[in-house]
Amino acid sequence: MPSSLSHNSRAPYPLIDVKAALQRAKDASTITDETGQKVVDPARLFALATTLIEQFNTNGLLECLNMAIALFQEGLSLLPPGHLNQAPALDGFGTALRKRFGRLGRREDIDDSIECNRQALDLGDANDPDRPVSLGNLGLALVDRFSRWGIVADLEEALSLHEEALSAAPNAHPVRVIFLNHFEYTLKVKYKFYGQLKDLEKIVLLDREAMRLTPPQNNIRRAFILNNLAAALVMLFERTGQDNHLHEAISLDREALRIIPPRHPEKDALIYNLADSLLVLHGRNGETEPLNEAIVLHKEALRLRQPPHPQHSSSLNSLAVAFKQRFMITNKVKDLELSISMHKEATTLTPVTHPGRLHMLDEYACSLLIRYEQIGDVYDLNRATSIFREVLKGYMDTHPSRPTALTSLCRALLIKFNTTAEVQYLDESILHGKAALDLCEEGRPLRSTALIELGRGLSTRFQLTGDLKDLDEMEAHLQEAIELLPASALSRASCLHILATAFLLRFHETNKPEQLEKVIALLRETIEMKLTQRQIATLETSMSSLAIALKTRFRRTRKKEDLEEAVFLYREALAHLAPTHPHRSDLLDNLAVALKLQFDTFHESTVYLTEAISLHKEALSLTTNSHPLRAHRLNNLAVALAAKFDMISMNSQDVDEAIILLREAVDLRPVPHSLRYHALHNLGVLLYDKVAKCPPSNNALDLLEECISLHEDALNLLPHLHPETTQILISLSQSIFQVFLLSGDVNALELSVCTFRLAAAHETAPVFLRFRAARRWAELVDDRHPSTLEACKVAIGLLPRLAALNLDIHSRQEILKSGVDSLARNAARCALRSGDPVLAVEFLEEGRSMFWSQSLQLHAPIDKLTERAPELAGRFREISLALEVGSYQPFMYSPGSHLNSSGSKLKEREVTRLRLLHEGWRNVLQEIQDIEEFKDFLQPRRFSALQQAVEYPIAIFIPTHSCTDILLLSGTSITHIIVPDLGQIAVDQLVAWIRIASNSTSRKSSDDELAEMCETTMSLDVLRSILNPDDSECRIGRVFASGKVNGDDIFMLVLGVLWEKIMFPIVQALQLEKSDTPPIIRLLPCGPLTFLPIHASGIYMSTPPTLLSDFAIPTYIPTLSSVLSNSPSSPSPPPPTNQNLLAIIQPLPSAPTELRKLKLHIPLPILPSSLQPQFPQSSPRSPVRPSLQLEDESLSVAQLLEARVEGKELAFLCACEPAAGDRALPDEVIHLGATMLYAGFRGVVGTMWPMADSDGPRVADTFYKHYASGKKPGVPLKFSGGPRALHMATKRLIAENVPFTRWVPFIYIAMGDIFSTVTVTRLFLYSQLHSSNSAMIRWTEQYELRDMRIELAPRGTSDGCAVVSHGLTQVLVTVFGPREAKMRSQTMHDRANINVEVGVAAFSTGEKRKRTGRGDKRILEIASTIKSTFEPVIQANLYPRTQIDIYVQILQQDGSVLQTCINGTTLALITAGIPMVDFVCAVTGGVHQTQAMLDLTHLEENDVPNVTVAMMPRSGKVALVTLETRLHVDRFEEIFRVAGEAGKVVHGEMKRAVVKWGEGLVDAMQVVAGGAKEEKEGEAMDY
Repeated sequence: MPSSLSHNSRAPYPLIDVKAALQRAKDASTITDETGQKVVDPARLFALATTLIEQFNTNGLLECLNMAIALFQEGLSLLPPGHLNQAPALDGFGTALRKRFGRLGRREDIDDSIECNRQALDLGDANDPDRPVSLGNLGLALVDRFSRWGIVADLEEALSLHEEALSAAPNAHPVRVIFLNHFEYTLKVKYKFYGQLKDLEKIVLLDREAMRLTPPQNNIRRAFILNNLAAALVMLFERTGQDNHLHEAISLDREALRIIPPRHPEKDALIYNLADSLLVLHGRNGETEPLNEAIVLHKEALRLRQPPHPQHSSSLNSLAVAFKQRFMITNKVKDLELSISMHKEATTLTPVTHPGRLHMLDEYACSLLIRYEQIGDVYDLNRATSIFREVLKGYMDTHPSRPTALTSLCRALLIKFNTTAEVQYLDESILHGKAALDLCEEGRPLRSTALIELGRGLSTRFQLTGDLKDLDEMEAHLQEAIELLPASALSRASCLHILATAFLLRFHETNKPEQLEKVIALLRETIEMKLTQRQIATLETSMSSLAIALKTRFRRTRKKEDLEEAVFLYREALAHLAPTHPHRSDLLDNLAVALKLQFDTFHESTVYLTEAISLHKEALSLTTNSHPLRAHRLNNLAVALAAKFDMISMNSQDVDEAIILLREAVDLRPVPHSLRYHALHNLGVLLYDKVAKCPPSNNALDLLEECISLHEDALNLLPHLHPETTQILISLSQSIFQVFLLSGDVNALELSVCTFRLAAAHETAPVFLRFRAARRWAELVDDRHPSTLEACKVAIGLLPRLAALNLDIHSRQEILKSGVDSLARNAARCALRSGDPVLAVEFLEEGRSMFWSQSLQLHAPIDKLTERAPELAGRFREISLALEVGSYQPFMYSPGSHLNSSGSKLKEREVTRLRLLHEGWRNVLQEIQDIEEFKDFLQPRRFSALQQAVEYPIAIFIPTHSCTDILLLSGTSITHIIVPDLGQIAVDQLVAWIRIASNSTSRKSSDDELAEMCETTMSLDVLRSILNPDDSECRIGRVFASGKVNGDDIFMLVLGVLWEKIMFPIVQALQLEKSDTPPIIRLLPCGPLTFLPIHASGIYMSTPPTLLSDFAIPTYIPTLSSVLSNSPSSPSPPPPTNQNLLAIIQPLPSAPTELRKLKLHIPLPILPSSLQPQFPQSSPRSPVRPSLQLEDESLSVAQLLEARVEGKELAFLCACEPAAGDRALPDEVIHLGATMLYAGFRGVVGTMWPMADSDGPRVADTFYKHYASGKKPGVPLKFSGGPRALHMATKRLIAENVPFTRWVPFIYIAMGDIFSTVTVTRLFLYSQLHSSNSAMIRWTEQYELRDMRIELAPRGTSDGCAVVSHGLTQVLVTVFGPREAKMRSQTMHDRANINVEVGVAAFSTGEKRKRTGRGDKRILEIASTIKSTFEPVIQANLYPRTQIDIYVQILQQDGSVLQTCINGTTLALITAGIPMVDFVCAVTGGVHQTQAMLDLTHLEENDVPNVTVAMMPRSGKVALVTLETRLHVDRFEEIFRVAGEAGKVVHGEMKRAVVKWGEGLVDAMQVVAGGAKEEKEGEAMDY
């Protein structure tokens, strides 16, 4: 017996009078011995003590346990040494002491327990049947002491004892179950300390063995074994993330609860454990049902554990945790308050020495910390930090829970630093984080948490100090944490968030776009994960971070949707915060900055700016004077007030208030503050505004001197290559230029120009800033300095990079809208004033129609390059095609779309793909230009090259502020004509009158209303200023004589102005005469002149009238480059063998008559269409959306450009206004007519506004009569004179005296040789015809397959890859494996598991409803079909216990998608070296009426029954037959036969591609081997 128990040295327990109770027990245990004396029987004392222990287990009364310990102590004192009952009594005594240690946590109890158990073990015989029991009891006591004080020797000895006890127990003996449980318990403690997976797996095996040994009829024991196994499976789930473990655990917990007797005293433990398992399930899927059930169960367990139950406080603590988790979902403070209250009660009820009290304190402090983050009460933060320190102090250095305490304190101290800005808290936080990480060996579950918290601290310190070592260490820690965390872990979202923060910091250091793309992708994944797991309480943090990243990307790319999404995210984040939340001021400030940026960039509603100022003021009011972000918020409010002054109020009080705020901000950011330069720069900008925009003052030069000094100080604080240097240089340049304006100092002008030059040439700055510098340079020094032309050249040279092809089509147009459109015209004006018309032409060609110029670059002829460098030409062609398809995609953003993660991820991946494609394209282009003979490849056209395109005279019209310049180009000369009194204002008002006149018929406006509109649109004084003074009053009087105006009068007046001011000087310069066969003249209007009908100019008020069409036939061209490639020196394509006509029609009253006229003059086979078009649609908000509306889908600009096919002759577009451009981008020529030209048509007939239906037959009759000739059988028709044919058609309408609004809108837009004899008309779009025939559109014969293209080349880390195209359908298939399965549940012991995933690129189809989600039913069906097709073909038995992953990405869709996927999968598997029994070749077939068809397009699949057949050519076996629609059995046989034959053709193409690929591999191997070749004989492989 331990010596400490032989006397009463320890303090008595005050619960009962132990002496009195002991005396009563002794009296009850008195017997008469052999001598007749009364003595106390120790055996009775021991029996009574055992009974009391059982009562303690039931009622939890500590008095029972204390009494039992006293009885054991008394009984042992009565036994002589070596007595037979001494060993079992010592075992029982040790067990009682261990139980009291579990209740009170006193060290002497567990030490005495271990001593008793050792003595019992020493007294027993090695062969004693009770020895395993003694071994187990000692082992349990040692484990308890290890759990409290972390003495590793105790754990090691305990494991040895349990193994010995288990080996001594017979395999089938019922008592073996007890030893299995003891060993299992000890291994669980070891796993929690070391985190070794093998221990956890062994625990599960031990529990399963115990369950097997327990007979089913023993419900009580079986229930607790089930409970133990469930707990082990939950731990296994938390380690591996495999859901099956968790679901099995919950099932076992429920089974245990079902079989336990209803009134069993330990039923509460089973209820408690089931509740804990359900909490884990909630953490896995974020659903509320498991959480609510867990709360109900914990409440029930708490009801069963009323005081003084030993587990009452434990139940309180667990219920508090459940309420805390519910708060994280609901964000209801009531749940959090309830959680804190319960935690506090649990810790109060638990004795200070209790081993579980420290864990309860830790949970209590965590809840306080959460409340601080939500409400901001500093008391909670201080209290939580104090408790964490107490917990850490309570754990010994070797205690397994010490890393948890260190991590918790690390987080609390970091929050305290963020609140107080006291650096010692940050240093201490990082110190504790590193200590926690040192204690967490690799594999321990706690290691990921330590890595995350340390990463937070390092991130904060890097932002404070800028030490890159902290950033590197942070990234390494977070990457390791992500690898350790299973996908289901709640903390994974936090880890991804912090890693995204690291990448954002890295981006700010490196300025590399790929870092920013990583940030956005990670944050989207974080938000998706938090939404899935219902982590609502922390969702605002991730939303805010994503908004910051999007705003950062916007500042680089100017993509409007990024900024709109950022604003939306800030508003959503604010909605999740309580009014007193400490982060509310941050979000208010960030939202205000985003709103101001939106206002500044797009000049939208002033409401944005007003709201931004209000939000800034609210954020500043929530910020204390000592807050580290006060200077930042002062700066932001000042900038917003300056914008208000500049754009709205012009009130100097706003500037003065802003200057005061910024002076305070500068004082709060002393040297060496990293953001001092920012405050200095903004203060300088405001001082400049006060001088330049406020009323003059006497101290203006002094203010400018201070302003320049501030900008210079800001520059001195930045490294030379810092990206924000450019913005400060721009401001400095403007300030110096203002000194020149006030003082006339020429040196200041020179210095300003030099500074502008530096800003525009700063390579590391964003392109838009460099462009802004060059443009501002040109604007300020205009006519004052000879460097104006240099500035224009720099600005225009940056345009292609500003609206680069890595942006989608919508973003490019938005950028061109933001102050870019007039650049080329202003630069041309500057060149003309300098007397250089040649440079003016080059400026116009390089700075206008950026969208189309980029399109032509992607279609640049590379025949000579192919001869010189075929590999380089192939790469250029491939990247250009991919970039063209991607850049035409109109990615549109709608706020809230980020919550649909699949769509957002696809978009982000596409943005990244486009950026990489563009970088690759530029690199290949540079390689081409490095070749001497191709140094000018795709360089801007010089005038000498442009002049080669001048087959007919070209007139370029350039409206400027004060005049209109005309450049008249011929093949040998260039003439400059100035129209002095037709400036920008006059042109704009002429455009407004034409719009009124052209809309008068459709609006049915009265003459009075029309007159009122004209008077409000243009003053008569302006009209008189641009008319000939001799007859201006006469002509004005004729229009307004009666006080009423009609549309024809307006047309006559405006067309007369255009004749006199613009066209008559040209007619004179060209010495043109009236003629019945006038020559061609090409018109290239710029700016708002593109909206005026220059082609119809003339004097219609005279008798006879003088018309432009009497002197020349006008046609329009979009750019000079558009005709260069088809100049007379360019070879014409060979004549086609077939001629076809496609009519896409709208049912209108005159359509049948028009169709008859068409057939009369064009005796070609008309390919009828089932498409019923509506009028072309063009969104006023989006100039890139003009489209033909066909049935339920539209044919957009992007789709037309993707379908670029050479050899098309004419497109006749007369629906709506297909030749009307966008008012915001007149120089970009974005309309359907221009689109048709760049899609491959040589000529387009269009209208500037809708035509009258009744004019359709007359225009068609005359036009086609003069357009087509050579109507002989077997002789191809000749098409010539499109402009002349339209000229004759409009003359007919004029002769019939139709109103101007009906004949004026017809125009002819030409590209290249307009008298070409090319005879194929592949596509003919015509809106006024009607056909009842609903047959298919089909360019191939019925048994003809579309072009099949195959590319076999490795991509990334894939083992095999193939890109296969059938027509316009393109699929990328990659194969990985055989490799180890990612999840053990997917492993098959006898074969490889085949996994197939199918994805659809967002740009793959033009349909409104895109199937882009992996959960889409159709996508899952395709994946399942591919898997079932290849499972019998792949020899999977060769690779047991592995996995083969097949990833199919559908890049383009135009029918026969499944066919293309299967063929691509076959080739990818071959390149991966995976053995198969045969090729699998697929063909999709259908039947139209009675004819079988192959390789169906998308439209054909929609209209005919179709079937996909996959066959194996060598064996002739069929791998797949799938019907998409119902098919009559009589037709199936023919389709099946034809598809089988076609499969052999496909097999031949695939075989040739594989052989070529194999030969390439052999050649590469021979090169690597130094050219050594080794010939081997053998049978050739039969493909």
